[in-house]
Amino acid sequence: MATVTYLKNLGFEARKVVFPGEDHAFVEVKINGEWRVLDPGYYPSENLTRKERAERRLTEFGAISYVIGYVDSSFVELTQYYVPTDTIIIKVTHEGEPFANAEISLRHKFMSRTLQLPDNGVSFCSDGNGTVTFHLGALNYNSKANEFEPYFWIYINGRNTGYNVTSTGTGQTQFVEIDLTKAHIQIQDSLIK
Repeated sequence: MATVTYLKNLGFEARKVVFPGEDHAFVEVKINGEWRVLDPGYYPSENLTRKERAERRLTEFGAISYVIGYVDSSFVELTQYYVPTDTIIIKVTHEGEPFANAEISLRHKFMSRTLQLPDNGVSFCSDGNGTVTFHLGALNYNSKANEFEPYFWIYINGRNTGYNVTSTGTGQTQFVEIDLTKAHIQIQDSLIK
């Protein structure tokens, strides 16, 4: 965040970017209309393209599942700018009706830790149709990422639904519908509309 603040004070557009599924953060800065990557923890004197940063991370761990950038108090999905993705659509219902404003997160084990998407302390929120759409990179990790799960468990309102999702990174669209009554997820009556 210090680098982001420094760059903004110099007049650059900059943001913190995270590979939350693989537990790593760095900085993107816009230079001459192009987003460039500064990753001082790994490459202190280089400014990379997104493609170059992705290639190095893929060489290191074999996969990048998800990429987000923080803009003010919210985030923007950047995964499709770093790696090929699948589109994941999750629809949440309750007794067959769309369930709006459900907090949806994904969790998996990576290097023996449980990591969350879109990031720790941040969740997706289902829209008025009960859906959330996002892009996920292929989860074909190499042995450096051990111990890992090649899928993400789907959590709704903080509870594991027992459903999971993965990605091939080949542009497929995957649709998962979860009815909270069938998934045995307890929800507060005030959340049901």
